[in-house]
Amino acid sequence: MLVATCAIFPIPLKEAAQEVISVLAGNKLLPIYGVETGEKKVAISFDATWGNTRTPKILQILEERGLKSTFFLTNIWLKEYPELGREIKEKGHEIGLHSANHPNLTTLPVAKIKEELLNNAQLIKEVTGFEPVLFRPPFGAYNNTVISTARELGYRDQHGKRTRLHSHSMERGFAGLAESFSRWHLSTGDEKNPPRGDNPVP
Repeated sequence: MLVATCAIFPIPLKEAAQEVISVLAGNKLLPIYGVETGEKKVAISFDATWGNTRTPKILQILEERGLKSTFFLTNIWLKEYPELGREIKEKGHEIGLHSANHPNLTTLPVAKIKEELLNNAQLIKEVTGFEPVLFRPPFGAYNNTVISTARELGYRDQHGKRTRLHSHSMERGFAGLAESFSRWHLSTGDEKNPPRGDNPVP
């Protein structure tokens, strides 16, 4: 399963978020949902846990449009498709943590959360040579313990608005969405209202 999050910079997300610190709202820690920029940019990222049927086409579409993205990979996926993990890195995309085994981290003690993140980071480095900085929790599930533990280990927690493409419409929907973002990037200054695709992105 590959989940796309509407959050694709023409540059890796890490660079845009370099100086961003997640905010504290009351007593609840919040992850990064966006970054302030005067430039016309949006970001699309992908979570990979099961399956690889969409990945080659997504990489092709990104390359054709000169776009860079962030792929959040689990160990489950990376062990199954190490060659795709290396291709993601070789094509200049960023790789982020998505945990080793895709558990709901909010149900785990701190030691287990650390184990999930450190094992994930180790395998990403071994397989791709990339040293991840960004982290996205499985299921979008987080609490103060998850966020503070990730930060303690030196990772930046990132979230986005999630949307899906059904398999039968992936190519048409994602390609159309990428084209729509490209047109919007060139033609409008409306940073708060990016285009909405006709189909839900993988």
